[in-house]
Amino acid sequence: MSNLINITKTDEGKEVVSAKELYLKLGYNKAHWSKWWKKNIQNNEFAVEFLDYEGFALSVNGNKTKDFALTIDFAKKLCMLARTKKGEEIRDYFIEREKLSYSPKTKTLQLAESLVLAMSVIEESKKENLLLQQKNELQEQELKKQAPKVKFFDEVLDSNSLVTTTSAAMNIGMSAICMNRTLKQENVIRRVDKHWVLCADYLNYGLGKVCKYPYTNSIGEQATSSQFKWSEKGCMFLHIFFNEGKRKARAFMKESAALAA
Repeated sequence: MSNLINITKTDEGKEVVSAKELYLKLGYNKAHWSKWWKKNIQNNEFAVEFLDYEGFALSVNGNKTKDFALTIDFAKKLCMLARTKKGEEIRDYFIEREKLSYSPKTKTLQLAESLVLAMSVIEESKKENLLLQQKNELQEQELKKQAPKVKFFDEVLDSNSLVTTTSAAMNIGMSAICMNRTLKQENVIRRVDKHWVLCADYLNYGLGKVCKYPYTNSIGEQATSSQFKWSEKGCMFLHIFFNEGKRKARAFMKESAALAA
């Protein structure tokens, strides 16, 4: 007997068919699929959800569409409603399949198929366990490799010590004016109220902060001044920026933030 329509088994052993495949096999117009299932399945007063059918979503060529898993009995009823030669043919196909399922020969074949499937599942499970074990070993090796780097970030880069722009520039062999000019051109820092601050893309990465401190002005009044200072992480960022380039410095900035999270 030719395979007129695909019949699959659920995890509970129930045989089901695709409502959309049945619809197309019956020769209905593709454009009316949505209207058909709403009338004949979803709003069918003689059909019970999760007993006669169960809906699920499909993605076809990037577009989502609705389908239903139908029991064989419910599918036969829909074939009868079609009142067409194709509907009778598919209904007869379901009936013949049921007859075959009761024959001793078919039962033996089904048992053999079940055993093959069981062996296949066992082998697949062994493969998955092996892959999981290999993955865990690789993760453990990666953690060991990352441990010194993580310790470095924890102990040095995340420290609370801050240095002035002049000191940070001296560490990379530049003047503060020259360093600030380059960082401004590369949109790393900008001027706000006569002092430098980090640009938006570099905020919240712990590179530095604006510090405020009080002082007495020339006429004896108390005032407050602001100055940007670089953190240890910021100094490392500057070292990479001026020696290896902006791209690697940004990568370092994001990687250190991820490790600190």
